[in-house]
Amino acid sequence: MVVIARTDPHAAHQDMYDAHPDWIAVDASGKKRQHPVMPELWITCALGPCNFEFMTEVTKEIVSMYKVDGIFSNGCSGSGPCYCEHCRCS
Repeated sequence: MVVIARTDPHAAHQDMYDAHPDWIAVDASGKKRQHPVMPELWITCALGPCNFEFMTEVTKEIVSMYKVDGIFSNGCSGSGPCYCEHCRCS
């Protein structure tokens, strides 16, 4: 049997938004982006700390605790252009 773990870092709940508002994607008008299908979620910036720092640590924790053969991270390619502080500074 092959075991693949799945993570989904492309969207965040309100508690993550509150703790890390800079992790949330921003549209061209400067507004934080809510999920188009699930408006209680927020879209994360594909190039920001959520995906490059936090999710790296999550992945390390998963592979250190479980004998998985791989990890699939849904939505890592992003959800359109972002104009957050991390993307503007890149």
